[in-house]
Amino acid sequence: MDSPGMEKRIREADCVICHAGVGTILISLINGKKPIVIPRRKEYAETVDNHQVTFAKHLGANNLVVYPRSDRDLKDAIIAPPASLSPDRSLTSFDQSRGRLVRYLTGWVKSGDQDIRST
Repeated sequence: MDSPGMEKRIREADCVICHAGVGTILISLINGKKPIVIPRRKEYAETVDNHQVTFAKHLGANNLVVYPRSDRDLKDAIIAPPASLSPDRSLTSFDQSRGRLVRYLTGWVKSGDQDIRST
Protein backbone atom coordinates (compact mmCIF):
# COMPACT_ATOMS: atom_id res chain seq x y z
CA MET A 1 0.00 0.00 0.00
CA ASP A 2 1.35 3.42 -0.87
CA SER A 3 1.69 6.21 1.70
CA PRO A 4 -1.41 8.20 0.66
CA GLY A 5 -3.47 4.99 0.77
CA MET A 6 -2.21 4.16 4.25
CA GLU A 7 -2.91 7.68 5.50
CA LYS A 8 -6.46 7.50 4.09
CA ARG A 9 -7.11 4.20 5.88
CA ILE A 10 -5.69 5.54 9.15
CA ARG A 11 -7.85 8.66 8.86
CA GLU A 12 -10.97 6.52 8.32
CA ALA A 13 -10.13 3.93 11.00
CA ASP A 14 -11.91 3.62 14.32
CA CYS A 15 -8.85 1.93 15.80
CA VAL A 16 -5.21 1.89 14.63
CA ILE A 17 -2.96 -1.02 15.65
CA CYS A 18 0.61 -0.80 14.40
CA HIS A 19 4.26 -1.43 15.14
CA ALA A 20 6.06 1.35 16.98
CA GLY A 21 7.69 2.81 13.90
CA VAL A 22 8.00 6.57 13.88
CA GLY A 23 6.37 6.96 10.46
CA THR A 24 3.15 5.09 11.20
CA ILE A 25 2.82 6.66 14.65
CA LEU A 26 3.38 10.13 13.20
CA ILE A 27 0.77 9.59 10.47
CA SER A 28 -1.67 8.41 13.15
CA LEU A 29 -1.02 11.42 15.38
CA ILE A 30 -1.27 13.86 12.47
CA ASN A 31 -4.70 12.39 11.74
CA GLY A 32 -5.83 12.69 15.36
CA LYS A 33 -5.62 8.96 16.11
CA LYS A 34 -4.15 7.44 19.25
CA PRO A 35 -2.65 4.15 18.00
CA ILE A 36 -2.27 0.90 19.89
CA VAL A 37 1.41 0.07 19.33
CA ILE A 38 3.12 -3.32 19.33
CA PRO A 39 6.87 -2.70 19.06
CA ARG A 40 9.13 -4.94 17.04
CA ARG A 41 11.62 -6.67 19.34
CA LYS A 42 15.24 -7.74 19.13
CA GLU A 43 14.59 -11.07 20.89
CA TYR A 44 12.31 -12.12 18.03
CA ALA A 45 14.90 -11.06 15.42
CA GLU A 46 12.46 -8.41 14.15
CA THR A 47 14.94 -5.56 14.56
CA VAL A 48 18.58 -5.02 15.57
CA ASP A 49 17.74 -3.42 18.94
CA ASN A 50 14.74 -2.50 21.06
CA HIS A 51 14.42 1.12 19.96
CA GLN A 52 10.71 0.62 19.17
CA VAL A 53 10.10 -0.62 22.73
CA THR A 54 11.81 2.48 24.11
CA PHE A 55 9.83 4.76 21.80
CA ALA A 56 6.53 3.04 22.66
CA LYS A 57 7.20 3.30 26.41
CA HIS A 58 7.97 7.00 26.13
CA LEU A 59 4.96 7.87 23.99
CA GLY A 60 2.73 5.68 26.16
CA ALA A 61 3.93 7.46 29.31
CA ASN A 62 2.98 10.75 27.62
CA ASN A 63 -0.48 9.44 26.65
CA LEU A 64 0.15 9.73 22.91
CA VAL A 65 -0.16 5.98 22.21
CA VAL A 66 -1.52 2.91 23.95
CA TYR A 67 1.33 0.49 24.68
CA PRO A 68 -0.18 -2.77 25.96
CA ARG A 69 2.22 -4.73 28.19
CA SER A 70 0.34 -8.04 28.07
CA ASP A 71 -2.06 -10.01 25.91
CA ARG A 72 -4.83 -9.00 28.32
CA ASP A 73 -3.95 -5.29 27.94
CA LEU A 74 -4.03 -5.70 24.15
CA LYS A 75 -7.41 -7.44 24.27
CA ASP A 76 -8.82 -4.71 26.52
CA ALA A 77 -7.49 -1.97 24.20
CA ILE A 78 -9.06 -3.63 21.16
CA ILE A 79 -12.42 -4.19 22.89
CA ALA A 80 -12.51 -0.58 24.08
CA PRO A 81 -10.36 1.28 21.53
CA PRO A 82 -8.65 4.47 22.68
CA ALA A 83 -10.50 7.68 22.00
CA SER A 84 -9.06 9.94 19.37
CA LEU A 85 -6.58 12.44 20.65
CA SER A 86 -8.00 15.67 21.94
CA PRO A 87 -7.40 18.60 19.57
CA ASP A 88 -4.72 20.08 21.80
CA ARG A 89 -2.74 16.80 21.76
CA SER A 90 -3.16 15.86 18.10
CA LEU A 91 -0.88 16.88 15.28
CA THR A 92 -3.72 17.71 12.91
CA SER A 93 -1.69 20.29 11.03
CA PHE A 94 1.84 19.03 10.57
CA ASP A 95 3.13 22.40 9.36
CA GLN A 96 1.81 24.10 12.50
CA SER A 97 2.94 21.28 14.79
CA ARG A 98 6.37 20.57 13.31
CA GLY A 99 8.19 22.87 15.74
CA ARG A 100 6.31 21.43 18.71
CA LEU A 101 7.11 17.88 17.58
CA VAL A 102 10.79 18.68 17.04
CA ARG A 103 11.01 20.27 20.51
CA TYR A 104 9.23 17.29 22.05
CA LEU A 105 11.52 14.71 20.42
CA THR A 106 14.64 16.82 21.09
CA GLY A 107 13.69 17.00 24.77
CA TRP A 108 13.19 13.25 24.85
CA VAL A 109 16.60 12.59 23.31
CA LYS A 110 18.30 15.05 25.68
CA SER A 111 16.57 13.52 28.71
CA GLY A 112 18.51 10.28 28.31
CA ASP A 113 15.35 8.18 28.72
CA GLN A 114 15.86 6.53 25.36
CA ASP A 115 18.68 4.17 26.42
CA ILE A 116 17.69 1.05 24.50
CA ARG A 117 20.01 -1.16 26.53
CA SER A 118 17.75 -0.84 29.57
CA THR A 119 14.54 -1.89 27.81
